[in-house]
Amino acid sequence: MENTKTGTRITIKVSYSFKSIVRSFQLPEDSCLYKYFVENNHIITRDNKLLRNGIPELDEQVKELAQNNIEMQSDYMHDGHPMDILVWRNDKPVYFIKDYFSENEIQEIITKML
Repeated sequence: MENTKTGTRITIKVSYSFKSIVRSFQLPEDSCLYKYFVENNHIITRDNKLLRNGIPELDEQVKELAQNNIEMQSDYMHDGHPMDILVWRNDKPVYFIKDYFSENEIQEIITKML
């Protein structure tokens, strides 16, 4: 599959932190998210800091993908979620989600625990 006009292969990788371990996986070239990130760059860097330009619908898709990946890991015991999710395009960050849960989701979790 040719990803650019010059034929250069583009890799899209998702990385996240779980239990202080950074894990990562590549997106398949036929996935919608792969195609989206090949066509779009969302993050720019300024002063070596990542600046996020995300949208809620995309956040949900990326979070779901990371959650699915973590549930396949041998040390997953329904006791956590991926944090600091990054999407990489050819080893350059293009999308970043600092936290997994929104304030509303955190309140729901706390309420369920009480």
